Order: sequence, then structure tokens, then C-alpha cells
Amino acid sequence: MKGYRHARPDTDHHLQVKLLDLHLPDDDWFVCHDCQKNLVKKIIGMNILQTAVILFFISVGAKNKATIPIIEHAHGLGDHTVSAVNYINPLPHVLMLTAIVVAVATLGVALALIIKLHQQYNTLEEDEILAQLKDDSS
Repeated sequence: MKGYRHARPDTDHHLQVKLLDLHLPDDDWFVCHDCQKNLVKKIIGMNILQTAVILFFISVGAKNKATIPIIEHAHGLGDHTVSAVNYINPLPHVLMLTAIVVAVATLGVALALIIKLHQQYNTLEEDEILAQLKDDSS
């Protein structure tokens, strides 16, 4: 991935270069590491990360001076050659629509589970829930 770091800023994929250029330490993600014990904060962080990935893949399908992939064949226009360069790739957009639906469903299930956990343990802190589970088992 380091090869993308020195790409020209005037390329079509400048946004992708900027996204790949972000440096996130391997063992210290703000979302899932030990620094966040609150379950709601973890879910919100994972949702932000999902949104960033979705936006990245949508940007992959973008092209300058391209149009939607609908080929017009009307009477009187005659036959003309279709060039794929003039059209955007719809596949990343279609896949990300599916990812958005899955993300919303996952978020709903996660929030429902958090509501149940809060009703049962009266806290949303992971370490407090684990301590209560440990006390219950002994």
C-alpha cells in the first residue's frame, strides 16, 4: 500500500490516496481496543468505521467526465461504438447499497442487545458487566 502514498494529486483517485495515507496503529484502534469499555461507544465507533469503508468503495466507482451506464439506442441515432471509458462502474455502488443495509441491520441488532444488557446489568461498561458475570459464576 505504500506505493499509493506518492501518487500525483491530480489523478482521479486523489480521495483514495488520501484515505490510504491515513496511519492507524495496528494495536491501538480507537474502536475495539481496551481504551473503550463503553459498549455504545464501541458500536458507534464501528459504525463510523463501516461508513468510512463504504465511502471509500463508493469513491472507487467515481470517474471524471463519466456518466451512468445506460446505453441509448433510439431510432435515427444509428449504430455507434460504446466505450466503457465513458461510463462509471456501477458495481461498487450496488455492493455498497447492500453493505449499508447490512450495517443498519447490524446496528439495530447491536443496540437491541445493548438495551437487554443494560436492563439486566444496569451498566454499559464492559468491565463492570464482566465483573458481575464473574461474581455470578462463583
